[in-house]
Amino acid sequence: MPHPFDLAASLESGQAHRWRKEEDWYSGVVRGNFVKMRQSEQGVEFCSAPWPESALVPLLQSYFRLDDDLGEIYAEINRDGRVAEMVARYPGLRILRQEPWECLVAFICTQGDRVSKVAEVLDTLAKAHSSPAHLEGWTFYRCPSWKVLAKEEALETAGSRFEHGPLIHEVARDISTGFLDFELLAKHPHEKVQRRLVGDYKGIRDKIADCVCLFSLGKSEAFPIDTHVRTCLEEHYGDVFTPKYKSQDARDGEYRRWARDRFGPNAGYASQLLFMSEFVKQ
Repeated sequence: MPHPFDLAASLESGQAHRWRKEEDWYSGVVRGNFVKMRQSEQGVEFCSAPWPESALVPLLQSYFRLDDDLGEIYAEINRDGRVAEMVARYPGLRILRQEPWECLVAFICTQGDRVSKVAEVLDTLAKAHSSPAHLEGWTFYRCPSWKVLAKEEALETAGSRFEHGPLIHEVARDISTGFLDFELLAKHPHEKVQRRLVGDYKGIRDKIADCVCLFSLGKSEAFPIDTHVRTCLEEHYGDVFTPKYKSQDARDGEYRRWARDRFGPNAGYASQLLFMSEFVKQ
């Protein structure tokens, strides 16, 4: 895998929630394949199941968006001292290209939970509705498919375990009927995709829609705003915004417009770097 690429920064940056680390190995599931990987000065090594390593290389290249020219992207968004500091700190941070259904389920579960707790919620859902995957003594549960969670009996189980079950069931049901088609959404502009997700689902707000757009649908202009990004914007760029009497939704809308104007079509990378500037303080 070519450089610049920082495996740890990419997997520990709040984009994906179920990667586990033991010593210097990371384990997780990519498109239904259980993967163990680590990075050293010699490069990245990994093993996988059920697909062999040779078949998984193109999948991992896509997952880590190794086709993105980070040098060009960082040069484009490197417009001030704060971003420049984070670019220097994380020169190999990659935006991920996750499976859209799993990405949406994960970010639905971030509502009301700290990032560190989301993995527990997702593991509970996975163990209840999917079979385990095994690799070299490690066990992992895949994210349940939308086909499973679209069933009425799945709603009862999921709903009894955590509050997000009904919304996840609703989305799964809409995928099963063709009302929601991620492949079709990926062909539309970011703004249209965001309006569709937020407009059709009461429990999906702008942050979730932007995360799905950025971390799974390739919409690099999406600028997700959570408490970390919001804190960074107000601390380092607060003097360019209007007074704080506006509602939070209105202010976040102002932040997104400002970010797109300032950072351009790769505003999502700027959002992730600003997120990291606050997230690593925890």
